[in-house]
Amino acid sequence: MKKEIQKKGQTPAPETTEADEHLTPFVPTYKNLLVTMGAILAVLIVVFFVGNIILKPYMVKVDMRITPWLDNSKAKTSILGI
Repeated sequence: MKKEIQKKGQTPAPETTEADEHLTPFVPTYKNLLVTMGAILAVLIVVFFVGNIILKPYMVKVDMRITPWLDNSKAKTSILGI
């Protein structure tokens, strides 16, 4: 190990041991990021659909007078009325 010259006002670097030299820090890559984000997205999608199925009996049915855009019985017309 080389001795480094210490500059004025600089704290000395801690001494490394033989055990420290075998440890390499984990450096994430874009592949790790994509796999992690994909797993999170997949879990969220599954939780959404499972929750939707489980909570279906408790959902409130909205009256069509309140939400006329959801009424499928009326004929679809364009904005211009043509």
